[in-house]
Formats: sequence, structure tokens, C-alpha cells
Amino acid sequence: MCDCPNRLGGLIGGFLIEAFRYIENNSILNKQDIDVLKKQTIYGREITTTARIAKMNMILQGDGHSGIEQADSLANPIDGEYDVVVTNIPFSQKTEYGKYYYNGIAKNNGDAVCVLHCLRSLKEGGRMALIVPEGFLFRNDLAEVREFLLNKAKLQSVISLPQGVFLPYTGVKTDILYFVDAHKTNNQKSYWYFDVKNDGYTLDNHRRKIKGNNDLNKINSVNIIDNGQIEDMQTIGFSIIDINKVKKNNYNLIGNIYLDDIYKDTRFGNVEYLKVKEFAKLIRGISYSKNQIRDSDADNTIRVVTTKAAQQEGIITKDTVIIEKENINLKDKLLKNNDIIISLANSLEHLGRVTFVDNMNKNITFGAFLGVIRCEKNNITPKYIYYAFLSDMVKKQIHTHAKTTTNISNIGFKEIYNILIPIYDLNYQINIVNELESYEAIIKSANNIINNYKTNFSTSSIENKVKLGDETYFELIMGQSPPSSSYNTDGDGILFIQGSKEFGDMYPNPIMFCTEPKKIAPKNSILISVRAPVGDINIANNEICIGRGLAAIIPTSKVNYKYLFFALKNIEKSIREKGYGSTFPAITKKDLSNIEIPLPDLKTQNDIVKKLEKEWQLIEQQKEVVKTFNSKMIERINEIFN
Repeated sequence: MCDCPNRLGGLIGGFLIEAFRYIENNSILNKQDIDVLKKQTIYGREITTTARIAKMNMILQGDGHSGIEQADSLANPIDGEYDVVVTNIPFSQKTEYGKYYYNGIAKNNGDAVCVLHCLRSLKEGGRMALIVPEGFLFRNDLAEVREFLLNKAKLQSVISLPQGVFLPYTGVKTDILYFVDAHKTNNQKSYWYFDVKNDGYTLDNHRRKIKGNNDLNKINSVNIIDNGQIEDMQTIGFSIIDINKVKKNNYNLIGNIYLDDIYKDTRFGNVEYLKVKEFAKLIRGISYSKNQIRDSDADNTIRVVTTKAAQQEGIITKDTVIIEKENINLKDKLLKNNDIIISLANSLEHLGRVTFVDNMNKNITFGAFLGVIRCEKNNITPKYIYYAFLSDMVKKQIHTHAKTTTNISNIGFKEIYNILIPIYDLNYQINIVNELESYEAIIKSANNIINNYKTNFSTSSIENKVKLGDETYFELIMGQSPPSSSYNTDGDGILFIQGSKEFGDMYPNPIMFCTEPKKIAPKNSILISVRAPVGDINIANNEICIGRGLAAIIPTSKVNYKYLFFALKNIEKSIREKGYGSTFPAITKKDLSNIEIPLPDLKTQNDIVKKLEKEWQLIEQQKEVVKTFNSKMIERINEIFN
């Protein structure tokens, strides 16, 4: 068994450790078998010196380390050595070693070369389970590689993983490809497809465990290679994909596009599925140069909506750009009420983000990374189409056809024109829009309260002013990053935060631990970001190791720690302005020591805290309103459009 391409899966050596445990726990082994398992079963390569850490981890877990080596896998092909390969390939790499694999059909595409490396390393009849970025399944430039794979091995299943399973490290959408019978003649007629919605963890940066059954439990409950379980597999959500359809579609392996269920939804009465090109036209945004950008509005200028300005909640005026409109062709490029702005180039997560245009009473255009969907049929309500683009159904179509590089994804007009949307009769569309708009109105009202609230309290009557460097009241600790080899998400050691990325409104939400902390912030100390950005503030709700992006302010018994939090929030803007540096803003311990806050007696501090906590409770209630009705709206949208 081998984890091949250049990065040992999971936490260092994780794939192979789990494989070792599985074999050990599910086999009856004698002394000789155990020795073979430890020394002649597990193999892996790591291009960096962390291969040593992988070896150590495997020794700690029971062994198997002797097959781990530091090497560049792609530069060193392996021929027919392994029975099984399991790996999570490094995503979106370029490589010069494509020439070593099957006449260079993968060229310099690292994803494809990694897959071919795994195939080449298998014995005849071998198996491989690979986690790959979803782009590998449908990109046109990799069609020849997919065709080659299907000729060299049997594709048993494609498991589509939800976007977010590798957060906070990457948001790339991924799939598991499971091949069997390597290097044998392949006459398969179909393969299994499963679309995972719930992998047992939240799909955000925190990846918290979700109680109850999940889709991976369902997958593990059946034997994918047992033909006697076909009915059971279909019952739990597996679909059979016809290989002939795949061959006719450029060897696109995305299973959802071959399912007929999308055309059969009649839960809400009469419905027809139309492509966007059947009811709307698309308009591309304008291009302009930096030389055309101006500082203020004038008769010869026009505002341009940028990707940053086009948000789901509307157009953010402060993020628009003012340009001189001379030599700009604005025909059909001015925004109209009921237009739908769509992001054509963005991170994959935000690709296809839409903004509905209403209350447009002045001339505004839009930039080249954006397009506009302009409905042209009277029996289709534009706001209904806007809500359709918020659905998982449409997002799935966008992600399936997106062209993705390391940093950005894009989608063309051809792909958007071919997006399918269920169209109900006009009265039902209007009812849907009215219902969803009522949820939006509640969300908007609550957000207005949240956004307008500021943690302010009067300090004019407080005569006593103290600096954070005054040791009578405070102790300052500047953060220091521990060795990266001590980082983990297994709960080993102490909670660790490098910077303010994991800050919440009042308390942080750390996801990492470390076993070799250098600087520790005690519980109820104030955490402040001291570099990129400067001035973010939280309260340590546990003992936390802090990295170099943070400092901790530890109040003495003369200071209520929550008063200190609110006092710093009160001057947060002025703290930010103290940051300096050519690469990114930062402040030193000396800068921090010189920050001055008003400090009344302890009783007055407690009274101020009591008042502000009541205000914060009201704001938290509004946030819960937003969360509840956002969830309700999205659930309703997916019920209608999925």
C-alpha cells in the first residue's frame, strides 16, 4: 500500500496511519503477519523534510515507518510495485515531469501527472482511491487523460465531496475516484456516483463535528464492489452513471449532469426546465485602464460596479470605481432595474455570486469580471431568476463548468446560457418572490441594527488615564509562534492562534492546537492583533498560545477585563491608525505600551460593563434573527429549485 505523490495525506502520514490501523484492527494476525505489516506493507513519499515527522508519527501509532522516504515522487516513477494506492494529491500544481508518464499525455498539469503516477505504480489488478480537485473530472484539456484512465482501469465509483471539506487550508471542491483492476482490459458499462452533502463536520473554517448520521456513514455501510448490493446502494443515494454518456460528453465524470431526476420535479405544479439562453440575454462588463480612474464624480465620469462592490445584499457604493467615460462604449452596459449582476471571475466559492439591481436611478455600469443577466420574457419574474441563482442546484452547475486555476475560477457566457432553471407559472413565481422577499426584509432590518451599533460610552467624566504599559494595571505579552511541527487539529497540547483570522465578535474560535507553546495568554486576558491587520480585539475565553500576530494584555485586579475590552473597542479605529510598515501594518510592544485608556474606579468599570453587556445581548439577538431567517430562506430556495 502506498501514498505516492509528494505530500503524505492528511495530517502528516495520516492516510497511511489510518490504513495501518484499519488492517491491524480488522485482521487476524500472527507474529509473522504483524512483522510484515510493520515493515513490508506501508510505503509513502514526501518531498520535504516532514518525511521525518511522518516516520515519527507512524512509530508512535504502531510502526510502518520503514517504507517512508523523502523523495520527489513525480521525478521518480514507480512501475507496478503496489497493490493499493491511497492519496490526496497536491492540488493545482505544475510539473516538468509529465514526460515520464505515458508519452506525456498529461503535459505539465500536476493533477493529471499525479494520477498517472499512481496508476503506473500499481500492479496488474491493483486498486487506487484518489482525492482530486473536481476540475480534474471535467476540464476539457484533461479529457485525453480521463479517457486513458478508463482504458487502463475500472472506475468503480466517484464520490463528490462538498466544498469546504479541506477548510481552512483550501476551499477547492474535491472528489474521491476509486479505481480497481488496474492494467486489465476494461469493458465496464457504468460506475457508481454519490454526492456527499454532509461529511459529519461543518463546512466552514472551524470544521466542528455534527452529531448524528452522515453521508460517509452511509457510504461505509455498503460494499461498493459487491454487485449483490445494488438495490441497497441506490436506496442510500448512489446513482448508476452510464459510461457511454460519459464518452459522448468529453469523458466528463461529474455524475450529476447525467441524472434524469432534474427534469421530473412536479411537487409545485406545472414546471418546465429552461436554459438561461431561452429567456434572457447576457451582457459583458466594460474594460478600462488605471489611467481612466478618477477621484470624484463629474459630468464626464461614470461609476463602475466592481466584483467587490457587487454583493448579495446589493451594490456597495463605496467599493465602486469612478472612471472617465470618454471612449467607453456604454451601449447596453448601463444597469437597469431588475438586472442580475453575476460574478464571472472569482474564487470558486464566490463564482456565480449574484446581485439584484433595484432602485437604480442614475447611470452606473459594471466591470469586465462581471456580467448581467437581463430577462426578456414577460412570463418570467427577474427576481425569481435571482433566487434560482442562490440555489445549490444552480451553484452546482456553475461549479461543474468552472475553469479553475490556483487562485481564481471563471465561467463563460456559453456555460451560463446553458444553466437549467425550473420555471413555474407566473403566479407561483410571484408567490415565491413575495415569500422570500419577506425573509430578506427581516434580515435587512436586523442587519441595519447590527451594522449601526458601535461599542461607545462616554469617557469625558473619567479623569484618570493610564497607559497599557503601566504595570500597576497591565502586563503585556507579545506573541511568538511555536514550531510548525507542533501544530495539530487533534486536540494535543494547548489551543493556538496565530493572528486575528479566528477572532469572533468577543471571543475567538481557534481550530489549531500546539504542543510546544512559546507565549501563553491566560483566560480573560485581552487579545489584540499587532500585525496585518492591527487593532482587532478579543477576549481569551481559554488559556491560549499566541503567535506573533497577536499580543495579550493581562489586567491586574484593579481592572475589570471586560471593561478593558470595551475601552479598547471604543478606540479601535485610532489603534488601527498606529500601524505602520512597508510590507504590512504592524505595531511594536512600545507602541502598544503607549496606548492610553480612561480608567475609572472598579465600581464604575463594573457599572459600564453591565450596561454594555445588555446592549451586546440585544445585538446578539439580532444576529440570531439574521442566522435563523438566512437559514430559512436558503432552505426554502433549495426546496423550490432542487
